[in-house]
Amino acid sequence: GYMGYMDRPNKQWFEEFYKVRWDQRGQGEFSPVQITQTQSPMDLQLTRLSGKKDKPFLDIGCGFGYTMSVAKHLGYQEIYGIEKSKHRAEDASKYGFTVFNSGFEEWDSQGKKFGTIIHHHVLEHTENPDAFIAKCASLQDPGDVMLLSMPNNLGEPTVGVLLYLPHTHSFSVMAIKKLLGKHHYETTDFVHTDDRTLNVIALKRAAPVAEIG
Repeated sequence: GYMGYMDRPNKQWFEEFYKVRWDQRGQGEFSPVQITQTQSPMDLQLTRLSGKKDKPFLDIGCGFGYTMSVAKHLGYQEIYGIEKSKHRAEDASKYGFTVFNSGFEEWDSQGKKFGTIIHHHVLEHTENPDAFIAKCASLQDPGDVMLLSMPNNLGEPTVGVLLYLPHTHSFSVMAIKKLLGKHHYETTDFVHTDDRTLNVIALKRAAPVAEIG
């Protein structure tokens, strides 16, 4: 259930692309987000979580800060973001959040652990999904949660899989279960998953999880 590319630009090309050239149309004036209601699948997943709002919250690939703003609206107390794009990181920081303009894999958390980690349409862009999830696992304790979203290759358009360069990986439900299980995550919730998008809540366990169905 996994598809990926063997031939692709090198790491330095991707680093420059995301830092400077990614989302050219978004490089405009800062426009504060007003949170009036939560409607996206990621928002809805956040509303169903409980008991983690007093622990640090991390948004990997936080973009312009929308989901961090939702988290603050829902009562999360200590919120951090990581964003490769320089202009996105600068805009997100204007909400008052601590935002690191960095890639996640090389980021130093200074030993901080996070009760909630989210990444929305990030995993399909990573150089090494296995290493990415391993680092997420190193930043969480058993009982902590991770929320993730990405295209579902069951319904992802073929032209997107084959020709949309920033997406270098494509996952099925089975593939993401196996990847997360290897790193001690149990996939507890696929309620908002459909043929086009995987929306997952995963619970960190103390040992690897055998996800086979």
